[in-house]
Amino acid sequence: MASAAAAAVLAIGVFVGLEGWSSTPARQVTASAEPMAQVGTTLLTSTVQVSGQHWGTSINLRCVCLAPLNAHHDTLAMVVVGRDGSRTRLATWVAVPGHTASPAGSISTPVDQIAAVQVVAADSGQVLLQRSL
Repeated sequence: MASAAAAAVLAIGVFVGLEGWSSTPARQVTASAEPMAQVGTTLLTSTVQVSGQHWGTSINLRCVCLAPLNAHHDTLAMVVVGRDGSRTRLATWVAVPGHTASPAGSISTPVDQIAAVQVVAADSGQVLLQRSL
């Protein structure tokens, strides 16, 4: 009799635990790639794709270096600016003239809390490209 009662309590606990669980994946919000504004240079062009995830936000850039082929190879960084003024560096790469870089990064911040995505000079922090959200 005691084992039957224990089995009933266990079955109720499993049922209650499963009621809030769903096998359906959380909805992802994916935006199309949008152009970034040239702020501090005309030697770069980029598009940015910002995708909301259940865990935060993923960001993909496609950055083309338009500098002359003999130009210096600068190190760039992708920075997320939060609506609270925070700045988070997600990726760095070397801009090679005549080539395209495709850096990607992620952040726990939800899309609606992101004010902008920027491409900056890694050494000085100078904003080169920006997309406001």
